[in-house]
Amino acid sequence: MHAINYLGVIAVIRAAVKVLRDNGRIITVSSGLGTRVGVPGLADYSATKSGIERYTLGVARDLGPRGITANVVEAGLMESGMAPDPEVLKMMLSSLSIQRVGHPDEIAAAIGFLAGPTATYITGAVLDAHGGYNA
Repeated sequence: MHAINYLGVIAVIRAAVKVLRDNGRIITVSSGLGTRVGVPGLADYSATKSGIERYTLGVARDLGPRGITANVVEAGLMESGMAPDPEVLKMMLSSLSIQRVGHPDEIAAAIGFLAGPTATYITGAVLDAHGGYNA
């Protein structure tokens, strides 16, 4: 889990930085569990997501002089075809302000915003797109 969720993201960013043009964008995707572990048994997963967030914020500082922004989108419980047990899903949804499963296009919209021309001064930010998990 650490190798894929955390070290894999670092490897991709390091490779991308070598070819990324000035004023480019780096956007990583994390989870609400990167800042709040509201369910037992998720310490390792949460640590990988928190690591992604802190690494991305460090990259924002490192690459700022090149005009490259680096931001995180914290995704939440998404429609993915991997639905948990109905009782577990009910408990998970109860922890959200917007008590429904998110749609991938909602996360894509957040990413599109950060990649677009109106977000050129946003860097080192964590955009919560998880239905209010941290509210």
